[in-house]
Amino acid sequence: MLPSAFGRPEKFIEVAAIYRDAYAAGGHPGKPEVGACWHGWIARNGAEAVKRFEPRYRAYHAFTQRLIRQVNPNPPPYLSAPFDYDALRTNGPAIVGSPTEFIERLAKLSRMLGADLNLIKMDMGGVPREEYLEMLELVGSEVVPALRSEAATQAA
Repeated sequence: MLPSAFGRPEKFIEVAAIYRDAYAAGGHPGKPEVGACWHGWIARNGAEAVKRFEPRYRAYHAFTQRLIRQVNPNPPPYLSAPFDYDALRTNGPAIVGSPTEFIERLAKLSRMLGADLNLIKMDMGGVPREEYLEMLELVGSEVVPALRSEAATQAA
């Protein structure tokens, strides 16, 4: 599963290629599958999604920084970088916005890595039930059907 917490997705293009090459060299049957992990927040209105996610993502970042330093006192720069919300949601692993924005960014990131599946972490802790259910509804009713349609078009 790629990318790592808070790492820039493009740094994992080479990792995915190495994995695919090693899979083929190992003589494994079938096609290797690459999975990608993302942090996601979706709302009917993109500006509202950005506003709602920022304090939760900031807290999650602080939590992971403490955790990372417990297991690695000298983490790589991408894991120890200060919180930069705009960079994380435009060039990092965060997918934040309206259904259309969410679909476009997830599709772009998935294509970049050649991901066969995507895991989206949407509960950074403390998300009110109704807000979380609203996100699930939007993902299920708008994001998944749009991505399935895109995948079917590409396969044809």
